[in-house]
Amino acid sequence: MTEQTDNVAEVRLMRKKNQPDEYYVNVRVRSRVRKNLLSQHNIPLDSVGTKTEMAKAVEIGAGALAEHQCENFGDTHDPEEVAKMCRSLYEELWRRVELQS
Repeated sequence: MTEQTDNVAEVRLMRKKNQPDEYYVNVRVRSRVRKNLLSQHNIPLDSVGTKTEMAKAVEIGAGALAEHQCENFGDTHDPEEVAKMCRSLYEELWRRVELQS
């Protein structure tokens, strides 16, 4: 499952290939300056206690990815906005997962 916005940020729920009962959240931030640059961060579901704690981990990770792109590649992201956007994407993704359960 994937949630995406403006082709800048993407949050996906992924299953580990060799361990089908283990999942992780994949947070991706695409550069606006370098078209082929994609930064990503994986957060195992079992590493964070609650849904709210996971949302915060997604937010922190996304902000760090955006900040990294700004500092190292001259990107034009607002790290705080990217962080909030990814948290919102995660929350929407989780709502969809709950509806399917």
